[in-house]
Amino acid sequence: MTYQAPAGRRQTARCPQHAAPFGGSTPVRLHAHRALRLVVAAGAWTAGLCLIIASVALVAGAAGPARTAHLTTTAGRYSAPRSTGLTQPGGATHVLHTFSGIGDQRTPQFTVAAHSRWTLDWLYQCMSGRPGQQLLIREGDATGSGISVNATGASGHGSTSAVTAARVHYLVVITSCAWTARILGRG
Repeated sequence: MTYQAPAGRRQTARCPQHAAPFGGSTPVRLHAHRALRLVVAAGAWTAGLCLIIASVALVAGAAGPARTAHLTTTAGRYSAPRSTGLTQPGGATHVLHTFSGIGDQRTPQFTVAAHSRWTLDWLYQCMSGRPGQQLLIREGDATGSGISVNATGASGHGSTSAVTAARVHYLVVITSCAWTARILGRG
């Protein structure tokens, strides 16, 4: 089909060239190219997600696994050096419990005699080169007058005492170091 243009030239009629037609007339090559781009994009997204998961696992592994505190109950007498002020009248104190671990822990509950003085002897040792060389120990559920330790440095030791009405206690230890806590008093 032909028609005459106003200027006198002959032109052939063509379909409008606005967009590619849908359906069966689209070349198979174009569909394959789109599918390949989709597969590549999904693969890149999956690889990125795996990289993020691996990074989180690596950081969690570097922080070290949480370890359970070991409970050792020692019945006996402990004679503290006079310079630490750990001796009770009579010169000797019972070691009621010893807890040790590495990293953040919540100790199992322990009991001391109600309305009596009890002491926490503590020590810690950090690995050289690791950040966070600090030891924090708080008495769980204490109402302001409980045991509290805040020590910094590569290692340290000390003791602190309290008189509380409660019999049942537990400690919350926050550190990245190896530590030992010993409870002294009357059971």
